[in-house]
Amino acid sequence: MRAGGWGYVFGDEGSAFDMVRQAARAALRMEEGWGPVTALRAALIEATARSTPTRCCTVLYAGMGALPRSRLAPLVDRAAGEADAVAMHVVNQAAQELAQLAAAVRGQLWKPGEAVEMAYSGGVFESRMLLERFRILVEMEAGNKLAAPQYPPHLGALLEAYRAAGMAWSCGEGEVGSGDVCVRTSSPI
Repeated sequence: MRAGGWGYVFGDEGSAFDMVRQAARAALRMEEGWGPVTALRAALIEATARSTPTRCCTVLYAGMGALPRSRLAPLVDRAAGEADAVAMHVVNQAAQELAQLAAAVRGQLWKPGEAVEMAYSGGVFESRMLLERFRILVEMEAGNKLAAPQYPPHLGALLEAYRAAGMAWSCGEGEVGSGDVCVRTSSPI
């Protein structure tokens, strides 16, 4: 099942990259006099070592790719934590978009009201503000319960693939599993 994840050109709603893109837009609007005052302007200028938001954008456009730009997302979270209204809006909007995507996937897999334990994954959830807002929005739907992931993403995907293929394993020493599926791990989880 799929919802979103079309990449940073066509989507990426709720991603760290999208949060940085929204922060840059807010800084540009402030710079041009048609947006509210925000600490995001100074934060982006400092992080990119440029003198204006326009010059920040030049750096952001200059072949950095989505991943390096997304590393600026903690700046947005920090400004939100310091009660910057624009940054708070960006973080809350990201949580809203992620909750909408989660609801879309849930609707493709389960019936309304059916009990579902959902997990979150990704660096964007390091933001306590975003995670709490996401939790509230997800759990508003009857039957939903949000929980921390039981396993890292790569192991969870492998366990789910085994389960979907009907492969049964028994857990032994040094193995982890879910139900009747176990995987040997060389490192603690």
